[in-house]
Amino acid sequence: MPDDHKMSLQVPGQDPVHFTSSQLHQAAEMFGDQDFGTKPPFDPDRLAPAAREKLRLTVERIERLEEEKKEVADQIKDVYAEAKAMGYCTKTLRSVVKLRKQDRDERQEAESLLETYMIALGEI
Repeated sequence: MPDDHKMSLQVPGQDPVHFTSSQLHQAAEMFGDQDFGTKPPFDPDRLAPAAREKLRLTVERIERLEEEKKEVADQIKDVYAEAKAMGYCTKTLRSVVKLRKQDRDERQEAESLLETYMIALGEI
């Protein structure tokens, strides 16, 4: 048995955990050569069938929505390409779309602040 040295482990922002070398050896013997990084945090067989089904449905729903999001992003990209072909500046169009999402008062405040900063920098 190794000498019983005292040790501490501290995670930033938390109180330190104190233990002895014997406690560390006991824990190592108890857990053996388990690889905690690759094992699930729980036994999936303990998951109730209803909970397992709910999880599966949730994941499938997320996957469908991610696919729809990709399709919509592709459609938006196509619209910008069409606009560019018609001679519109896509950078300006993106700015217009962004500004139209904002509340009118919020947009006016941001524009006023931008103008104030540009004047202060001698750009206007």
